[in-house]
Amino acid sequence: MVNIQDGLTCLFWDDMWLNRVPKIQFLELYSFARNANISLRAASEAQDPSELFHIPISEIALQQLLALAQDISSLPETDDKDIWSYIWGSPFSSSSKAYKHLTRHRLVHAAFNWLWKSACQNKHKVYFWLLLNGRLSTRELLKRKNMVLPSFTCVCCTLSVEELVCHLFINCPFAQLCWSSIGVVVGQDDAFTTLENLKIQLGVPFSMDIIITMCWCIWMQRNDLIFRGIQPTQDQCHRHFGKEFSLVILRAKVGLKQFMSSWLEAHL
Repeated sequence: MVNIQDGLTCLFWDDMWLNRVPKIQFLELYSFARNANISLRAASEAQDPSELFHIPISEIALQQLLALAQDISSLPETDDKDIWSYIWGSPFSSSSKAYKHLTRHRLVHAAFNWLWKSACQNKHKVYFWLLLNGRLSTRELLKRKNMVLPSFTCVCCTLSVEELVCHLFINCPFAQLCWSSIGVVVGQDDAFTTLENLKIQLGVPFSMDIIITMCWCIWMQRNDLIFRGIQPTQDQCHRHFGKEFSLVILRAKVGLKQFMSSWLEAHL
């Protein structure tokens, strides 16, 4: 970021001055800009708005222009050189400070920590990460990507509902049957609320492993129907869950293996 003095080294739109980047802060106004690479000094010396913008501009852009003009008028009039520093307020580079600055403002659900600490295979973890981020290739996502399909409804039920992530794994009657096969109930909540409720219902330290594995099995049942024509059933999903969770146990911490094996035997 730059502490403005003469404004010669600072880009008017792209650099951070007065703790914000105008290109981002005043997006509507920026869309009318004539020169995206103009310096702050040159912009402040412009005699008429038409030198900087394609006229006429929108009402929103006009309000942003007035705010920006007020910021410019508050800058010092000096021939001293601009003073540059890193965004954390120091002239010295630091990878640790850069990392903290880039990550400290992002608040994420605890589920992401639970996910990476689980004993599931890496392919299951990446799959579940996609699910939590809404990046799983459901039919609804393919529709948003403008892919043409005969239908965008859920194939696992007869409700004629679009195949959203929440429907496929929570609201779909088939998914609810699969969850009930391991003794838990899902309702009509959103994904993260459902995840928290499932952890409470399961009440075991490896609940995230169970949730990830069951979601994977539901997904594979759905894929088997679409790509192989195999009709999904609760029994098939339950048997698949037993096989997959047995592999999870092999990767689990030694102290949990027996507990997990006992849990699986009780629910097979």
